[in-house]
Amino acid sequence: MKLLLVEDNLEDADFLAASLRRHNVSDIELSHVTSLRDAVHQLRLQRFDVVLLDLHLPDGSGIVYSTETTQGWRLQRMRIDGGGRAPLGGSIRDERTPAVSPDGRHVVYVSPGDDGIERLYIRRIDGSGDRILLGEGAAAWPVW
Repeated sequence: MKLLLVEDNLEDADFLAASLRRHNVSDIELSHVTSLRDAVHQLRLQRFDVVLLDLHLPDGSGIVYSTETTQGWRLQRMRIDGGGRAPLGGSIRDERTPAVSPDGRHVVYVSPGDDGIERLYIRRIDGSGDRILLGEGAAAWPVW
């Protein structure tokens, strides 16, 4: 079994590795990374059976998603444990398909204008500083 441990505290990571050795668990191939960014990179390179994820990683404070509200599609964020749900910004336009930057400081998203043209916007992760990155074209699924 391939296990990916995502833990920035090296003492905790060493404790888990020592526990596996102490219990003679030889069928587990342990890989360890210290950031969410490195974890995403490893998950793109190979398949893991289990991922143990620290809930308090410096670069992994939450999830950004788009949800339909009574005012249209809006960006939201929440902690990775599912709590702390809150709007991300205060736009009056639809906001869809968000993608968070690798450094966790920005989010890009697609917003269709009244003219039907999908535009690519960028916003700081605190919800401020909206600006257009791509004013015309088909910007359906942004990826960093």
